[in-house]
This record gives sequence, structure tokens and C-alpha cells, in this order.
Amino acid sequence: MASRGKLAGKTSMAEQNTARPVKCGHQECGYPDANPTSEGTSVSSILPLLPPVLHPAEDVIIDASPPLFDWSPTQFEHAALAGVVSETESPESDADGLENSLDRRVEMSAPAEDYPALINPLDPYNIPQELKFILNYHLLEVAPKLVIDDTLTRNPYSQFILQLALEKPPLLYACAALAASHWHVRLLNKSCKVDCLRFRGKAMRRLQEQMWSEQSAKDDGNLTTILMLTLTDMSLGEPSNFDAHFGAAKRLVDLRGSEWTRDAFVEQYISWLDIMCSANHHREAFFTPEDVAAFTGPSRQWSHDVFPCPPDQFTIISEVIRLFKTQPDPQNPAPEVVEKAIECKRQVLFLPMHTERGPGWFHLTEAFRHAIGIYTIRLFHLEADEDEIQWLTQSVIYHAKLTPPHTGWTNHLLWPLFHAGLELREGRQKQWLRERSDVMQRSGGFRNVETSMEILEQVWDSGVRPDYTNLLSPDLFNAMVLV
Repeated sequence: MASRGKLAGKTSMAEQNTARPVKCGHQECGYPDANPTSEGTSVSSILPLLPPVLHPAEDVIIDASPPLFDWSPTQFEHAALAGVVSETESPESDADGLENSLDRRVEMSAPAEDYPALINPLDPYNIPQELKFILNYHLLEVAPKLVIDDTLTRNPYSQFILQLALEKPPLLYACAALAASHWHVRLLNKSCKVDCLRFRGKAMRRLQEQMWSEQSAKDDGNLTTILMLTLTDMSLGEPSNFDAHFGAAKRLVDLRGSEWTRDAFVEQYISWLDIMCSANHHREAFFTPEDVAAFTGPSRQWSHDVFPCPPDQFTIISEVIRLFKTQPDPQNPAPEVVEKAIECKRQVLFLPMHTERGPGWFHLTEAFRHAIGIYTIRLFHLEADEDEIQWLTQSVIYHAKLTPPHTGWTNHLLWPLFHAGLELREGRQKQWLRERSDVMQRSGGFRNVETSMEILEQVWDSGVRPDYTNLLSPDLFNAMVLV
């Protein structure tokens, strides 16, 4: 009953009053000690920024302007960052080496002078013992991986969602489930997968309890919990009914009316995931482009740096998806629809380049631009010169190669690389894509990368370029969100 009441932050009343041992301690799950002691390091010794990437378009890329809101790290972020060991991960490191590196990075050292009160950043809050380590891992490792540019201080996952979770039991366990899945995918730790499923079950039970009345259902934590559960299923990369997540989110958004989460971030991201998921499925999206326009407001800009596709490109691909879904016979689209699809392809290729945020953002958005062109041509069976297809495909690969590995820029390239991969025939490029996808999964912690590669391997083995209308079968893509 604690999770149904108003006991903000008291998420572990039942667990703490019982004599049963914790089901999964640190040693059993492969987690390091949540409160080790080690020598402290200064904030200035945090992982160094990667060197800039040189490329032919360097002269047109300008330095990123300061963000509109310069959010400083929160108190527990400061305490966590003060204890991070300055280490870098080499792409060649094996699973054991990566696990040791992660272990050291999540260990909390003695507090720095400026923050003497916090050794473990989440200890001041009433967190269940079984969640203390995994939520610190979420703060230090998972949250930075979920944004595009992990060098920015403005992170909605650590500065909004995780803080909200400290008061919302369903969200707290959903964050823990995502972190456990993230650890499992990166290090192939099966016991962490068991933890993930257990935490996810607790989150869903507590979420159901919140649906007992209209007033409690409107709480920000419920919609945010659905987002984190969606990300958890994406990270697991296994069969999941994403329609249930998106349908429930849509009903909650409609129930809440004009009441949105902070900066409408949760509404924006769920609608983005829903529409991008429908791009690889026969079903129509629950959210519409009009919904997205309402969430973004007059500025028509995303509120946070978690969307790899800029709004102008996303508007076009949303229209392409809508056109396709409205066709009674997708194999034979009406002539006027084909003309609109051709115009959409022309528009996306003539959009201005996004050079306002440096090389990483430029290459990521260019990869999306050319992938949208490929997607539109193949979806509507548009007439296209083979050289045009090769140009679009090679452009995606070229820009993907110029994004530095083990960064948010590379981790968010799955959608363009998948559609470019369907066109690859050369063994050398296929091997590069295999290696890059392995880097993306080990860095980003989402197994949907591996699942997409399994589909590409089937296509390559067949030797036949697939028909997109056949690729969009419910059986094949029921579990896929390719972002």
C-alpha cells in the first residue's frame, strides 16, 4: 500500500521491514560494492573530451552556441562526478576489462572539499538497499548514454527523471530496470538480466496501482514510468508489445490535457519513439505530427538533446510515414501520393545542413537526411537511378564513419545505418557495419542494435534486396524500435 499512498520517496517500506534477505546482493549479481573507499579525484580529472574530427566540411561547421538554459549539475551529480576515476575505454577491451573499468568508474571516492556531505550521491534519500548501486550506475553511466552530446551539463534523465523517481516508486524501479538491462547488454551479465526483469515487474505492479483513480493516474511519474519501461524493452532487444506502451502513453496524455511534464520532454520523446517505431511496422502511430507540433510549441524545437533527428527532418519523415499508412494498397500507391513522396524526398535533400553544433551533430543529421531519402524511395517504389541509391547509401556510411566511436553521436546512428545496410553488397562495407554495430551496442547498452544486425544478415545471405512492404511484417518487427 505504500506505493499507492502519498509516501513520497518511501519506496522500500515493505522490503525494509521484512526479515527476508535481499534476493540479489552485490556479490551475487556481479555488482561492485556500493560504498567502497578510495582516494578522491578532482572534478577537473573527469574523462577528457574526444579530439575534434577532421573532415572536408570542417570549414562550414561553426562552434556550438551556448545552450539556452545552462543547467549546472545537481548536488548529487556533483558528488558523483567528484569521485569518477579518469579513465578511457579502448575499443579493443574485452568484457572483463570493460567491467573492471565500469566498476572503477561507479565507485564513490572520499568526498571532495566542496561536497563533504555526500560520498554516495543517492544515499541521502530513502532508496531500497537493492537499488543503491544500480541507481548510482544509472546516474553515472546510463543517463549520459541516453543523450546525443554527453559533454553537455543539461541532461533530463539525471536532472529531471531520476530526481522525480526518488518520489515515485514505479519510476524508481523502472530506472533500475533500465540500468540493470544496460549493464547486462554491455557486459553479458545474465544475473543482471534477472534483476532487470524483477525490477520491471515491480515497476509495472506499482504503475498499475497508480491507475486506481483519474487523479492519481495524471501524475507526472506515471507517464515518465512508461517512457523508462519502453527504453528498458528497447535495451533488452527481445519481443515486446510496444503498442501497449505507446497506447497507454497516448491515453494518459489525452487524460492530462494541457498538463505536460517539464519542458514537455517526456511527451516529445514518447511521440518520437512511437512514430519512428511505426516506420518499421504496418500499424499507424498513436501520436500524430499535430501532437508533436503541440509538444514542441511555437519554436518547433526539441526541448532536450536526446533526439538524433532534427525537427525539420522529422516533420518530413512523419509525412512520409503518414502518406504510406493512408494507402489502401501499399503495393500500388496512387499517382498523387507518389508525387507527394517525390516532393518529400526532394525537400529533405534540400534542407539546410545542421552545422550549428559542431562536427558530431553535422554528421549525425546528414546520415539521417540521406537515410530518409533511401527510406522514401524504397517505401513507395519510386523510380531512382542506381547511382542515386549508391550516393545516398555511401553518404550515410561516410558520415557514420566520421562520428567518433563510443559517443552519443555514434550510439544514435542505428536507424540510418539499418536502412543503408539494406543496400550494401560489398563485403568490406558489411564487415565495417558489423564492427561498428558491436561498438554501438557495447557503448550504448541497447540490444536492438544486435537484433537489427540479425535482420541485415538474413537480407545479405538471401542476396535479394527486400521489398519494404514485406519487411514491415508484424512478425518480424513486433519487437523493433530502430533508434
